[in-house]
Amino acid sequence: MKHITILIAFLLVTVISYAQSPVIDIEEHLRRTAIEDAYYKDINNFIDPFVGTWVYTETCPITGNENVYFKIVLEKELMTYNRGYYMDKVIGEYQYKENGVELRNTLNNTSRYNRGIYSSGDPLLKSDTYPLCSDCPANERRLSLIIEDNVRKLGGSITLKLFIDHDGQPAIEGFIYGTGVLYYEIDNPPPFFYMIIPTGTFIFKKQ
Repeated sequence: MKHITILIAFLLVTVISYAQSPVIDIEEHLRRTAIEDAYYKDINNFIDPFVGTWVYTETCPITGNENVYFKIVLEKELMTYNRGYYMDKVIGEYQYKENGVELRNTLNNTSRYNRGIYSSGDPLLKSDTYPLCSDCPANERRLSLIIEDNVRKLGGSITLKLFIDHDGQPAIEGFIYGTGVLYYEIDNPPPFFYMIIPTGTFIFKKQ
């Protein structure tokens, strides 16, 4: 009976604490002024259309290689704890191949702390947020994510924009940029300077 009483008390404290935590639109989130224990929620469900499996099977924007296969799988993670508050985030994994040769594959990754793709900070971008989007409607939001090459220990930014492809199939435009080493000692250079995945624009189609 004592254990049941303790369990009930714990559940009541949890419910009361959650009820007292304010739920705030994720677009109101500012990292430096985040409210402790607040839940920054994707109230308008901007993230939801990006969830799923997307595949690019065209020419590499850098090498010109026509035999490229690039698959990304995105999930929406609700109420993730982040330095004193909670937030809806995006996590994902990817597979990248050229000429049938698999160069990277994080699809089987089960580590919560070593994602191939993830949101860091504010995941939603408005049209006037870098990279600028002159043709984005005011009510449209893009995703701002990090993509990592865990073999070379490098990462870059990937911005995703929703649109309908020319054949009527749902698609997202992925723009990868900012990859490479930011700082290193001249007498101790890193073994790699860029991710195996090239920068540039990729059109991923919904699977």
